[in-house]
Amino acid sequence: MRRINPDMWIGFSTIGIAALGWFVIIPLGVDVPQSVKILALSPDFWPRIVMIMLAACGGVTAFQGCMSARGNGDGGQAALDEYANSDDDTVSYSQRTQLLRVAGALAGLFVFYLIMPYVGMVVGSILLVLISTRILGVQSWFRSASLAVLLPVLLYYFFAYVAQIPIPLGVFEALR
Repeated sequence: MRRINPDMWIGFSTIGIAALGWFVIIPLGVDVPQSVKILALSPDFWPRIVMIMLAACGGVTAFQGCMSARGNGDGGQAALDEYANSDDDTVSYSQRTQLLRVAGALAGLFVFYLIMPYVGMVVGSILLVLISTRILGVQSWFRSASLAVLLPVLLYYFFAYVAQIPIPLGVFEALR
């Protein structure tokens, strides 16, 4: 009997989670008034978009798993071996290290939630992106710092001046 590729399991599980969100969690958790005239203003619009995107990602992952299982019997092991033997700055982590990285990312999100009212969205996001890129394995401090500064500042200017949505700045509110 042939084993099912792990990507297929992940893909089909992701589709199942998206279906659970679409048919159970959103209807139970989001109150939608009967008189919503513009679909994009409905409270369940963006959660449903997220569920569609999640299902699409699951579908792509399942499809890739099906194709790799059909193409070769190693379940993509040849591609993993090629990736591991590449000459770029690829970093491999043990399972324990990966678990610590995930725990560190969750802790970073929790700290971001706690400090955001005080330092504001922009400074908090700069710290979060800097820490996240390092946890995710970006080797270059220049790349991490560049992304950490550019992304939140550009998003701030877009939301504050183009979309005209106020962004909390915390103690830096007087600079506005």
